Amino acid sequence: MFDKALNAAGVLEKASSALGADGLSSIRYSTTGSEFVLGQSARPGGRWPQYNFDLMITTLNYRDGSWGEELQGQRVRAEMPPRGGGEPSLPRGTSFGRDGHVWSQIGPRSIPRPWNVEDRTHQVWITPHGLVKAALRNNASLQWTEEGGKPFAAVSFTEPGRFSATAFINEHYQVERVESRVPITYCGEMAFVTAYSGYKAFGPVAFPGRIQRSQGGFPVLDVVVKDVQANVALEIEVPDSVKQPRSPMQAVKVAEGLFQIPGSHNCVAIEMQDHIIVVEAPLMNSIASAVFEAVKRAVPGKPITFVINTHHHIDHAGGLRAVLAERATIVTHALNKPLYQRYFAAPGTLGGPPEASGAVIETVNDTLVITDGARTVEVHHVSGNNHAEDLLMVYLPAEKILIEADAYSPGPPNSPPAQEEPFAPNLIENIERLQLDIERILPLHGPNVALKDLYRAVGKAN
Repeated sequence: MFDKALNAAGVLEKASSALGADGLSSIRYSTTGSEFVLGQSARPGGRWPQYNFDLMITTLNYRDGSWGEELQGQRVRAEMPPRGGGEPSLPRGTSFGRDGHVWSQIGPRSIPRPWNVEDRTHQVWITPHGLVKAALRNNASLQWTEEGGKPFAAVSFTEPGRFSATAFINEHYQVERVESRVPITYCGEMAFVTAYSGYKAFGPVAFPGRIQRSQGGFPVLDVVVKDVQANVALEIEVPDSVKQPRSPMQAVKVAEGLFQIPGSHNCVAIEMQDHIIVVEAPLMNSIASAVFEAVKRAVPGKPITFVINTHHHIDHAGGLRAVLAERATIVTHALNKPLYQRYFAAPGTLGGPPEASGAVIETVNDTLVITDGARTVEVHHVSGNNHAEDLLMVYLPAEKILIEADAYSPGPPNSPPAQEEPFAPNLIENIERLQLDIERILPLHGPNVALKDLYRAVGKAN
């Protein structure tokens, strides 16, 4: 039975004792199961693609909020042929987070992932032990509630600038469910539900045997806990390459009036007579804004009037809120408009205003042609592609250039062929269906290539 004379701090102190969080400075737990890659569905607004993994080892340091995660064994797509995005069916490297930085470590390379900071911070502090500690330091409030005849202590708090949460603590003073809200790039505040069940003793701590997380009714995580260790040493230093400010982006001329802004996503700028068209606003607002600044340095005196969004995946659409500052129109597939309107109606920062609700969206079903009389830009739907049902490609008929994303991502020059190019055959089908006369391809991932390289990648001659 609950002691309803307790305030929020009293409930949390009892939970801390029951969970073994008193004196707990760090925890390491190993899980097996499935993750569902947020923002990478095949259909806009649909279920996230599922990946099954052998063993994930997660270490959290509650003293400074740092964390490390290592995949052991394989991580493979659950659905074949593959639908949607996410990382390939290969082992991942190790990921780390500390002091507002997130990065992946693949061999000697430290790869910054700043767009993951809010969500990964959220994941540290909604673990049962982390939640108790975060709620205690953030002056949580308490409400007694009941669900299905079962009483709960609902404890609510906000981690400033990162997330807000309500934890439902049962009569055993175990955290049974957490409802939280986190700002996720262009999606704005997103609501998550995390369920903890099957608590058992692992040495001095009690920890759930199963963790399930969902967003918008779709699963994000479903794992079984294999092992837990308390107070495991975790010493992480942020690499200099991750800490140092990003160098200003530079636009590289690839043809007359055509520029690439190289990066993990090779955005493209197309100069028209009195304006500029940009292909893609990737990853997060600050990166998309840096792309736009590089474009305006390369083509001074002309406004960006259109930003073409190739598809809804979070790495390709994450910077769309930055388009508003340019007073530009977002060009995207018609499937995306209701999804984007819903996202843009949500606050872009925790508890902030829906600053992107006035975005202007122009939709494409099959083909959209933008011309100023001197240059023609064709936007075509890549019909039937399993990577994304809304996938668009951009064709410049005079230059015989195709700009495409994710259907074909070539490796560096002279590298061995990719182990899989599951979406490239469909790209070829669409090129042939539309009878596009192409000489060069500008992929948003990978180097520029000739059309013959695409055909060679799937074992065909063109």
